[in-house]
Amino acid sequence: MTQSIEAAIALRSAGQAGQARSLLFELLAEDEANAGLHIRLACTYDVLGLEREAVLPEGYPVLCG
Repeated sequence: MTQSIEAAIALRSAGQAGQARSLLFELLAEDEANAGLHIRLACTYDVLGLEREAVLPEGYPVLCG
């Protein structure tokens, strides 16, 4: 799973946030309680301009920079 998380981060960084979001949803289907995945998904929603559609964790602005 670590490689998949890194792949999602790389996709988001390369301007392919939509693909990163899809990958993160697939990973969450396998591990719904993984807080790190939820944070990365929230950051991806932010990149896509969809932050109002995401439920953001406390401390989100600090985590996403």
